[in-house]
Amino acid sequence: MKYLLNRKGIKWFKKILLDKYFRKEIKPLRKEPENKLIDYLGWHKQNEDYFFVGLPLLSGRLSGKKKSLIRDLVKENDLNLRLTPNQDILLCNIHNKNKSKIKKALKKIGYDNLNDINEIQRHALACPALPLCGLAMTEAERILPEVLTRIENLLTDMNIEKTILFRMTGCPNGCTRPYMAELALVGSGQNKYQLWLGGSKNLQRLAKPYLQRMELDDLERTIKPLLEFWKKSSAENDFGDFINNQKESFIKNLLSEIN
Repeated sequence: MKYLLNRKGIKWFKKILLDKYFRKEIKPLRKEPENKLIDYLGWHKQNEDYFFVGLPLLSGRLSGKKKSLIRDLVKENDLNLRLTPNQDILLCNIHNKNKSKIKKALKKIGYDNLNDINEIQRHALACPALPLCGLAMTEAERILPEVLTRIENLLTDMNIEKTILFRMTGCPNGCTRPYMAELALVGSGQNKYQLWLGGSKNLQRLAKPYLQRMELDDLERTIKPLLEFWKKSSAENDFGDFINNQKESFIKNLLSEIN
């Protein structure tokens, strides 16, 4: 489609569209309503007789005792299992009478307090990358826990209570939607990443690329000045909103001083 539009032009396309395919008025663009990212993690009422529970899975990985117990719960209680776009799972059709029993079982594998889910892990995503993907240039899923810990420690050290929506991929194909995140690392070489900033918590705004080949070891040194300015100026706003409200040249100059 993009090549057709480039070759023929929008005026031609509109004429063909209206003459042959769509014989109604094309109305002006409508602004997308403000949305909130809802993940359905934790316990929720499904209807009068049933509950469902959303279980967080970092990078969608389920193995060992956790996998065995959930499989047994699904089989024994005739539950429906749904996968979410955030790589989590929902256990559905939990009858009221079975809720207490299933809650106790989930407690054994670390799901005892689903009202207190680690915030930075909650919506963080990473693609499989190395060694599973032939397109990957560098790591993503295997080092995600370590990278999240580093970012979380930096936020804690700086007394910043808000969290950041983070995404990571091993190449620019963007399989975990990094280009909508507040902070994203996109693989561009061995242990090197593009730095994308300025997306939104509700995933309705695109981020922008600010660095092309940042060394992973330089992550804290690179983003710390940004976090300092965020804290000083408008820490009550989300990090992505703060970046988006600054001039692009200001952010680039700040990053160039560091790198």
